[in-house]
Amino acid sequence: MIPFSDLKDRIKAAGFETLRNESDTYFEVVFVRTQLEKYTVELNGLFGKIAWPSDTPVSAGVKKAIAQYGSVMAGQTLYAEQEGSRIVFAMLWPWGDQVHITLKAGVTE
Repeated sequence: MIPFSDLKDRIKAAGFETLRNESDTYFEVVFVRTQLEKYTVELNGLFGKIAWPSDTPVSAGVKKAIAQYGSVMAGQTLYAEQEGSRIVFAMLWPWGDQVHITLKAGVTE
């Protein structure tokens, strides 16, 4: 299972434009599209694969965990790992300006 602190450290190392929120269970930043490849490499390295969009349905537990942060829809990406009731996730939300992307990451205990 991915330690949430490792996820936050890797996001910080990739660099970002704006820190919106940071706690022990949630982390949100805004970065620019030119950094997307760095983020994708880091997230793929941690999670192994994208949870959504995917051919595999997202579990009810993951859906519930991300619902409080806005869930995901077309054009957005979800990474998630679940072990029992513990869920670690990261969501990428591209902005309409085609420049910025919000990354929302969290953990449930």
